[in-house]
Amino acid sequence: MKRKFKFRLLTKLAIVIIAVSIIRIFLIDTFRVTTGSMEPTLKVGDIVLVDKVSIGSRIPTSFGVPFVEADNNILRLFGINTYTGTLWDTRRLPGFSNINRNDIIAFNMPIASDIPVDFRTLYIKRCVGIPGDVIEVKEGEMFINNLPLAKAALEKDEWFVTTCSSIDSWTEIVNSKDLIEVVNLTSRKPDEHLYKITTSDSNMLAIRRDKRVISINHISEKETHTVNLDIYPHLLSSGNNVTKIKPIQLPKRGETIVIDSSNADHLLTLIKMHEDVHTFSDYDKAIKSKAVLKHTFKHDYYYFVGDNRWQSFDSRYWGPVPDDYIVGKVRSSIWSH
Repeated sequence: MKRKFKFRLLTKLAIVIIAVSIIRIFLIDTFRVTTGSMEPTLKVGDIVLVDKVSIGSRIPTSFGVPFVEADNNILRLFGINTYTGTLWDTRRLPGFSNINRNDIIAFNMPIASDIPVDFRTLYIKRCVGIPGDVIEVKEGEMFINNLPLAKAALEKDEWFVTTCSSIDSWTEIVNSKDLIEVVNLTSRKPDEHLYKITTSDSNMLAIRRDKRVISINHISEKETHTVNLDIYPHLLSSGNNVTKIKPIQLPKRGETIVIDSSNADHLLTLIKMHEDVHTFSDYDKAIKSKAVLKHTFKHDYYYFVGDNRWQSFDSRYWGPVPDDYIVGKVRSSIWSH
């Protein structure tokens, strides 16, 4: 009897584990927000529900040990992998909706790594660009197809505020829910106080009306001509930095694009990262010889940015994200920190 009871118990437990695994892999899953890049929409510690089935569930390309992080530094130090290698190319089950601008999306880190895509760090950002769009940043402002990105998609900006006296409690002036960060900086003048404030436009209007405020400068108004190699495509020739990014075309799956001097930095980097590494050297040689180049892209590409834009590590740094890195749509927050 005891053996039968144990067998039935183990069978039921196995069925529950398999059922939960199927639900989490193919239907819905929960994830914990670990950074403040989506504040105030999502805060650190929030638990969100991610819908995988609507855009087409991603079939796992590798398998690992449950409840053990793939990038566990201690295990990796001893050469222990908790996952298999990539077994096949990424495939998806049929879905019934597309990824649209303004959707909040969960996806795996799209940076080169020996860790299989399924086990890479998960990020949650807002989709601001879809296949076919052209992204550009001018004087700190983002443009999609030559139209300024709606503030609702970015939510917060960063400002330098100079006051004639110290302000200890900013929440007396502004809505505390929209006040992301206040940093007290050292002013060059002893009778002035300088702050760097991350907040909403509506809060900044309230700050402007305060009699103690001497001046306000949007962070993008700060002149900068320094190339930032952390910004995609990580090349000196691009001239890009956080306030200025040259036009980036987001390829569509199956689209053939002519590569020339105007887009070579971007497209050749994208090909090297996500398309076919083996052909990159051929493209590189051809572009230098000014030959006519074309490439037919294998993926749809998307552009993701955090709502808390000035404290967000996103597509401005990684570049466009291919469809095979996308996990699903964030539908709701089931627990708020």
